[in-house]
Amino acid sequence: MKTKRRTFRQFIKAAFIALVTFGIQSCETEIPPEDITPPEFSFQINGDGFYHVFDQDSDYDNIRLELKAGATYDFTYTVFDEGGLAGAYWSREDVWKIRTTFRGQPLWSNYYGHNGIYGSINWSGDRSNPVSGATVTGFFEVRDEGYDTTSFTFSAVDFGGDDEMLNRIQKRLRVRISDGPTRILR
Repeated sequence: MKTKRRTFRQFIKAAFIALVTFGIQSCETEIPPEDITPPEFSFQINGDGFYHVFDQDSDYDNIRLELKAGATYDFTYTVFDEGGLAGAYWSREDVWKIRTTFRGQPLWSNYYGHNGIYGSINWSGDRSNPVSGATVTGFFEVRDEGYDTTSFTFSAVDFGGDDEMLNRIQKRLRVRISDGPTRILR
């Protein structure tokens, strides 16, 4: 019974995030003359009995995410900037199979580097038609061969106002693949 309630609550949270993000993307956004505030982001991960939301304020220097080899995780990556979002990406070493669905702007895309070692999901904004947010959702399956450490890098950049002095945020989350349960280690 507790599992059904927990799953239902997680579904409601994900639906709420999607609804809010759709509303954010639908709003007209105006690039301000001066923009000194960096973008914000959230990365929600759910699977193997684990649920957590990382954002720009998480303590990346003192935490590590442990993912279970062979497990499947749902994710939602949302980026936001009130003064218009110029771009965002989520990069990672290719230690999993990933499938994504796109909401809002259809400009999210997957790129895979040399020999499939590096991958990223990228989004590019349009200065002539700025939006304040974008979201990508999907799932990934962690491979259980060959790797034990990796990282996720989250980045977002805004248009920087009329003077185009870009504001950027970038955070790196250390990730370890193991046979143990999914958890955050401090």
